[in-house]
Amino acid sequence: MPETEPPAPARGSPPDPAAASGNATATRLTGAHRIASAEVTGFFDALPHGTVLMRLWARFGLLMGQQLARVVRDDHVFLIVMAAVVGTTSGVAAGALLAWIEYAFRLFPRPEESSALVRWAAVIGVPVLGGLAAGGLHFVLRRIIRQPLVMGIPAVIEAIARKQGTIGGRQAVIAGVGTGITIGSGGSCGHEGPSVAIGAAVGSVLARFFGLRMRWHLAMVGAGCAGGLAAAFNAPLAGVVFTVEIVFGGAIGGNIGTMSVFVPLIVAAVAGTFTSHAIRGEHLTLRQSSTATPCSPRWACSSPSPCWPACSAR
Repeated sequence: MPETEPPAPARGSPPDPAAASGNATATRLTGAHRIASAEVTGFFDALPHGTVLMRLWARFGLLMGQQLARVVRDDHVFLIVMAAVVGTTSGVAAGALLAWIEYAFRLFPRPEESSALVRWAAVIGVPVLGGLAAGGLHFVLRRIIRQPLVMGIPAVIEAIARKQGTIGGRQAVIAGVGTGITIGSGGSCGHEGPSVAIGAAVGSVLARFFGLRMRWHLAMVGAGCAGGLAAAFNAPLAGVVFTVEIVFGGAIGGNIGTMSVFVPLIVAAVAGTFTSHAIRGEHLTLRQSSTATPCSPRWACSSPSPCWPACSAR
């Protein structure tokens, strides 16, 4: 027999309590789902396990991220805002690193007006002293405290490829301290790798604080790399290209997905550069002291050399 529809209630009959309760429950569920979809987008991850203090801190960061997502009301705009926050913080960290390097340079003795023997002893002894200090710091952290370190760009690539982009903030601070000691004492290293590592740590810490999922966690790590390098060398375009080619290229084969991952790199690099300008002002990474031709008047005019036209015109 064909199924028949239930008879409709009479016009004057009272409403069915069960049907009314079901409709109200469905309405509440729909409203709750709408609120949840507005507050918790695809960016956020579940709360991690740990101590009570860690759970409270993680819940606070997750609530802040959800509140920002609810205010912005657009996933793309939310990602751009997060990249700007990461880039600005990376710019501050890069500025602090450069200031620490300059301060450490003034800590070590520079006997420029002493005798030749003292100057030669300083040329040899000061880098040795800085190397001993940096090596002692490394030994204490690795052997006694058992604290892992971020050893430049290869460690960032390994963290992205094997550790889901997780980099600790203490590792970045320790790397910055060791970098200042090494460069300030005249050691043969630069601040390119530490700037990238510190920026990546900033992006990882902020991504974990706001409770972002792994895909957007990696995007924020890349944004930190671009922002830190751009702020350190006043080169936003170089920061973006370097992150895409070297960091992401070495970790995931250059597959950065859609533009939703590439755009945060640009935003973070620009934000980091502007932050560096605001902190340190307009500055040149490499300064040229003079444009004069370095020729000696004793022999340059008496022998054919590239300086001869300039000397003959005197």
